[in-house]
This record gives sequence, C-alpha cells and structure tokens, in this order.
Amino acid sequence: MKHLRILLYAIVIAAACAMAGCSRTSALECARQAQGALDSGDTARARELCDEAMTAKDSDGLSASQLAQLSLIYMKIADCDDHDDGENVGMAVNAYERAMAMSPDSALLYYSSVCYDDTRHVKMLFSVVRGLELPDSCLTDEPQTDELPTD
Repeated sequence: MKHLRILLYAIVIAAACAMAGCSRTSALECARQAQGALDSGDTARARELCDEAMTAKDSDGLSASQLAQLSLIYMKIADCDDHDDGENVGMAVNAYERAMAMSPDSALLYYSSVCYDDTRHVKMLFSVVRGLELPDSCLTDEPQTDELPTD
C-alpha cells in the first residue's frame, strides 16, 4: 500500500510538472505563433497568443521589433473584428509604446519595412498614437483659435 501511495504521488507530481511546462510558453514563441495564427485566419487564437506574449514573465526579453510586430498584429485583429471595443487598438498602442521606449530606431525600422498591405495598419496605429499624444488635434474639424467665443 505504501508503494502504491508513493507511485501515485510521483505520477501526480510528474503530471503537474508536465502541465506547468506546457502552459509556460516563452513570449518570443507566443509572438511567433500569433503571426502564424493570424496568417491562417484564426484571429481569436492570434489575440490569445499576443496577450500571452505581452504578459509573459519573459516579455521584457522581447525586442523592439518583436513588440512592433505584436502591435501590428493587434491592429490587424482590430480591423478584422466587427465587434472590437477598442481593446485591441489599446493593446497595439501599449506594444507600440513599449517598442518605442526600448529602441525607437528598431521599432521605426520595423514599421517602415512592412509589406504594402500592412502600411494602412501602421498608419492607423500612428494616427491613434498621435491623437493620444496631441488630443486637441483630433477633437474637432474646426480651426483652432486663441479667441474666446462670442455670443
């Protein structure tokens, strides 16, 4: 009976270790898989993988180019999602800001080297970021003046 109990504990511990190993995918691997999932049309899985990459313990090890790639993936997901509540764009901005804080040159090099079809997503991302940095520039179509309105 004692040997059976020890064997059972060993099996449970081995299974727990195996399960923990499966759930701990590196941020870099998640980023790579996210691009593959997006390319195959599985935007839900791409979103899950991007989220895992951004929140993984080793996400600080992602390069500026990889963070820029994640921001582009988030923008593509937002473009495909008819019910997007802005969360994907927010995550894209987060990845963009992390990439720019890490290495602006590397991030901008990535954005400038995307294929033609992806340039619209990059432009949308830049517009959102610019709007956040200069909020008054996108609130109104009316010309800005320093004068107070008269009645």
